[in-house]
Amino acid sequence: MLPQSTERAVTVSGTADAINLCIGQVCQILLEAPPKGATLPYRPKPTFNSLLVASSAAAAAAAQQQQLAALLQPNLLQQAQLAQLFPPELARGVPASAQYGPASAFLPAPTLNPQ
Repeated sequence: MLPQSTERAVTVSGTADAINLCIGQVCQILLEAPPKGATLPYRPKPTFNSLLVASSAAAAAAAQQQQLAALLQPNLLQQAQLAQLFPPELARGVPASAQYGPASAFLPAPTLNPQ
């Protein structure tokens, strides 16, 4: 039933013939009764549908993830190419401090007053 409506619900039960006769009588009454007042078309108010919002947010997040993956793809290829040029076997003989930065970064700073 529509909100703020004057419509009425009718329940009909019985045999098939009795239901047919009853529905015929109801339709006859509706045809004979003049309409009361103006007919107002039903215009539903917009509602907040959380399911639609959630699904559109998920779709937006998936699209954003695809865009990010497309942007990062060239960088991943460059890293893979560099890894092929410099295999891990070359780094085995290098001290751990040299693998992450210049060795001079760990030396003490020179003093201003040498003795």
